[in-house]
Amino acid sequence: MRLNRLRKTIALSIMASVLLCAPTQALESVVKRTTLLVSNIEQSMVFYEAIGFSVWLDRGGDRDPEGGDLPLNAKPTQSRIAIMQGQHEDWAMIGLLQYDNPPLPWTRDPDNPTIGTSDAVLVIVTNDIAQAYENLLAINATILKPPRAYTSNSVNGRKEGAIMFFQDPDGNVIEMTEVYSLTPYGE
Repeated sequence: MRLNRLRKTIALSIMASVLLCAPTQALESVVKRTTLLVSNIEQSMVFYEAIGFSVWLDRGGDRDPEGGDLPLNAKPTQSRIAIMQGQHEDWAMIGLLQYDNPPLPWTRDPDNPTIGTSDAVLVIVTNDIAQAYENLLAINATILKPPRAYTSNSVNGRKEGAIMFFQDPDGNVIEMTEVYSLTPYGE
């Protein structure tokens, strides 16, 4: 009787550890594009071109105000999307999506540079943070923190470089970094 209880306890312990340690189904997921809802697509395109993106796609037109998949806070009859391509041809693109007639109402204060829960921060890596900063100044972008030196312990080693924070025309916060050196751990 005691032996049966012990066997049941061991069996339950093994089952519990298998369930707790079993890996979830492996998925391959990559962020291909982040789409931002913008108030002035032309102004946003100029902004993202200033930090190294180029127009990959630009199209728009009439839309069914009752249709679409996004839960919009208005019923616009026009939309336009511009997809801005970075330095990789297949991923890390930024979509700029504008709705009109009527335009979408703001859901947060675009003049408030602070962020909190439900806000996002775009993180962009560049090969020339000084030039990006000059380009941002030239178009009167809102700079939250100008470029400064930084070091961080990444998964690949100790990084040294520069970092800055700024806002796009709709108040989205962007962190931009340039890596000057990466020293693998143990060297």
